[in-house]
Amino acid sequence: MRGLFTVDSVDPNIVYPAIESQDGQDGSLHCYSRLPMRQLLRHVSTNRGGLWWISEQEEETAVRPDAAEVLAHLHRHSPLEGDIVVIDALQWMLQNSGERNVLDALQRLDSFSRRIGFAVVFPVEPLAFEHRLWARIRTLAPLLPNTKQPDQNGVLDKEAPEATPASDGEEEPSTMDATTSDEIASPEPHPPTVVHLVSLPRKGFSVSLLQKRMLQWKRMGFDLSELEPALAFEDLDRAHALYAQTEQRITGAIDVLRRLEAHESSFTVTERELHGYRLMNLIDLEATKEFVEHAISTR
Repeated sequence: MRGLFTVDSVDPNIVYPAIESQDGQDGSLHCYSRLPMRQLLRHVSTNRGGLWWISEQEEETAVRPDAAEVLAHLHRHSPLEGDIVVIDALQWMLQNSGERNVLDALQRLDSFSRRIGFAVVFPVEPLAFEHRLWARIRTLAPLLPNTKQPDQNGVLDKEAPEATPASDGEEEPSTMDATTSDEIASPEPHPPTVVHLVSLPRKGFSVSLLQKRMLQWKRMGFDLSELEPALAFEDLDRAHALYAQTEQRITGAIDVLRRLEAHESSFTVTERELHGYRLMNLIDLEATKEFVEHAISTR
């Protein structure tokens, strides 16, 4: 197996079993993941290959979510024939590098992987992409062989293990230290009502407070992948700065979600689903806001 492929899920409980199930997959597995290393090691063994963290942070094992930098890193740490590379950051790279640069990088990566003889797998959520762009990506990176389109529950096929359920039955922690980062619940497919929360000031800010706030946001259904590194920061100023940035994005997303709901008749079912998904996953917020406001004012 060589060339580029996609898996229509970003859930590691689905992605990695789908890759492991590939016939003849006996090479090394190289991962470029948005998950911090501790979480990634739940799904991938350290003796399988290289493990790299896609992050804006300056870390020894980190690679910036930039298409050119990821491609250059792959050339420096070239896989061997029969290996599989997982790059879990395609949408993030699109935001940072732009459509043209990413598509150019994908074409060069396709040639590189075919010349060496390894495969590259991109875990993706198709709804995160504009239809025309998604068609071009799918042409370059077809669905991974022997996997199916995910059903409404996000499961690739009946053989694949189910994703870890959200911890909706858990009670709110009675103390700040009762919740660890490993216990933060996963977003629900259909989240409860989203609400604005009181901002956490820098004074008195702690990792325990951040954990509790992340639990609240995740139970609403927001994707907090970009905030999770803050849990490992020793510098609370850095942690609070990243929290404040995420809070601003979530506040804006909630405002647009309410506009979308209040003017439901101005949108098709597909538009509501697509833009609702993007808002809950904090993707292309400005473009989504512009689309929603334009649709409301013209329809």
